[in-house]
Amino acid sequence: MESTLTAVGTRVLELEEAVTSQAKRISDLEEQRDRLLDEIRKSNLLIHGLKEPEKEDEDSLNAAVLETFDKTGVQVKIDDPFRIGKKTPGKIRPVKVRIPFYSQKLKVLRAKKVLEDLGKRMYITQDLTLSTRLRRKKYYEETQTNANTVVPRSSQSHSSQ
Repeated sequence: MESTLTAVGTRVLELEEAVTSQAKRISDLEEQRDRLLDEIRKSNLLIHGLKEPEKEDEDSLNAAVLETFDKTGVQVKIDDPFRIGKKTPGKIRPVKVRIPFYSQKLKVLRAKKVLEDLGKRMYITQDLTLSTRLRRKKYYEETQTNANTVVPRSSQSHSSQ
C-alpha cells in the first residue's frame, strides 16, 4: 500500500512539473505572438474621433484621413484606411490607417499634438496589442510612482563624506 502511495505521489510530482513546463511554454509563445503582432502593426495608426458620416465610402474616408494628417503639417502616403468595430448609433468608430513608411508614421506621432491644440476632439495612437498597451501602462504608472517618491534625508547614503 505504501509503495502504491509513493508511486502515485511521484507521478503527481511529474505531472505538476509537466504542467508548469507547459504553462511556461504557453507564456513564452504568447509573448512571441505579441511581439510579432506588434511588428505587423508597426506601420499602423489609429485615429480616434474622426467624424463618421451616415454614408461613408472609401474615397470620402481616404480624403478625411488625408485632411486630418494635413492639419498636423505632415504629408504622408496612406494605404486603405478603414473603420474598426461595429457601427453603433451615437458612437464614432476609430479609423485604422497603414502608413507604408515608418519614418512618416513617426512624423505624424510627433505632430499629433497639433490636433489637440486646434481644439479637435480627435487623437492619434499607435496600433498596439492589448498586452503591449497594458505593459506600457504598468511601466508608466511605475515610473510616475517612482518619480513622485521622495527619499528621506536620513536614509540617503553618506558615502560622499
